[in-house]
Order: sequence, then structure tokens, then C-alpha cells
Amino acid sequence: MTESEKHQLLKDIEQSVKIFQTAARFTEYSKVYPYTNENLIKKYSLIIEGDYQTALTVLSSGDHLLNLVMNGTSHIDTFDSNKMTEYYVMGIKIPAILNMTYEQYMKFYKTLLRPGINEDKIFAVVKGAEEKYKYFWEEFYRIYYDQNNLRFDFENLFISEFDRSHFNKYLRSSSDYQKMQSCLKDATITFKHADVTTIPLEFKTYDLIDISNILNYYETIFKAYNYPREERKKLVAEIVSKNLIQDGVIFYDYFLGTGFYEAIRQTRAVMIENTSPFSVECTNGLALGLTKNKK
Repeated sequence: MTESEKHQLLKDIEQSVKIFQTAARFTEYSKVYPYTNENLIKKYSLIIEGDYQTALTVLSSGDHLLNLVMNGTSHIDTFDSNKMTEYYVMGIKIPAILNMTYEQYMKFYKTLLRPGINEDKIFAVVKGAEEKYKYFWEEFYRIYYDQNNLRFDFENLFISEFDRSHFNKYLRSSSDYQKMQSCLKDATITFKHADVTTIPLEFKTYDLIDISNILNYYETIFKAYNYPREERKKLVAEIVSKNLIQDGVIFYDYFLGTGFYEAIRQTRAVMIENTSPFSVECTNGLALGLTKNKK
């Protein structure tokens, strides 16, 4: 690593340490979700396995990219406005998957979601990560201890301790996990610190794009209260036009597959309905933005 790279990492570490003293969300340095809130098993069952070799997805918990990898996608570019997602997913989650058996991984995450995990267990995982991520977490622990005079409780990294592992195809069984592990070793994954509005300018074209439910939090993220719905339509239309190949697919909004959210999703997810070239498909009564680019 160059000195300038170390300087940027130290800046990120200093800012990251501060977030654990607040409940701030949707900032450049925020807590992260350990697992997705979406039912990605049902969501990605709507696409044919192996048909989408390139994808762009929000990084978040990392589960979108991991399920896409298992689904046959070989090149995945990820983005997120929260820098902590990179250090969590690339520095801990993926190295853990690549170096643990299914049983070890499930046990590791159960301890990760509870208070009291020893930093030695984290360092054992980070040892298999790229140099920048090893440096980040080692320095993070040191600086956190120096500033707070106590050890960092890793559960404080997460927004919620709720276990949503059952929403992930790669965690259904040991054989599913091993399949994803094998695919992950051959996949190309990148990360860029960016928000959804930069996609048309900063990213290339893809077979599949998944922006999850970012548009539902548009006002919160960009401090643009009462942001016109038409502007959101324009943004998705621009992404489809500039970043999606012909016959590609873009997912927008959640796909939870739970009755509690049914009424909400039916009203919130159909904002682009009947707006050419978009379509909204309904599965099990739940609305899901599934758009095919028809240039």
C-alpha cells in the first residue's frame, strides 16, 4: 500500500469509530446489515440461472452479490454510499466464506451477532483478506481502544442483530454453500463508493441491475424531502437507457415475500407501472419492479 492509501484508510477508520457513538444511518460511514432484509431466494428465482453474466448491485450486506454469484453471474460491480459496507463485506464476510466450511461459517455468524466476540476471531478471518482490509480492521481495533479505553463489541457494527440467513439460497444447505464458494473463487467483484444517482455517469452496461429499495429512501439519503416521484422515474429510465443491455433486467424495490409488507409493497413498488419501457410483475400478490430493457 502507498502512503496516500494508508492515509485514506486512517481517515475512514477515524470516521468509522465515531459512528458507533451514534445511531446515524444513510451516511458515508454507517452501521451495516449483517444479512439482507430481502427474500433473495424468491427474488432471483424470477430470472433464469446463468443468463446474466454481468451485474451491477448495491453492496449493502453483500448478500445480493453472493446470491448472484451462485446464480451464475461471473462479473459483479457493486456500489454503496456507505463505506463501511466495503470493509465489512470485502474484509470479513467474503474472506470468512472462502476459508470456512458451512458449519464453521454458520457458527461464526451466530457469535458475530452476539456481544462479546473476541477480536482474535475477527483477525483470524481478516488474515485471508486483501492487505487494505487487514490494515483497516487491525487499526480500527487499535484506534477504537485508544479513544474509548475498551474493546470494540463487534455486534455494534450492525444495524440489527436479526438473523435473515434463511433469505439466502447459498445458506440453505452445505451443498448450496459449497456451490457458491466455488463460484465465488472464479468471480470478479469490484466496489465503488457511489450513490444510485451516479450510475448513469460512472458505470458501464450490464445484463442485470439491482438497486434494491434505495428509491424508497431517496428523501432520507439525499435530504430532498418531497422529492417528486417523476424524478425517480427519470432516474430509473436513465439507468435503463444507459446501463442496461437489450433484454436486460433491473430490480427496484424490495422483495420480502412476507405478508406483513404485502399492502405496503403493492403501493410502493409500482411507481413505474405503465411507464414505457417498464413493466411491473406481481408474484404471490407482492409487487416487484422487474424491468426488461427493450431498446
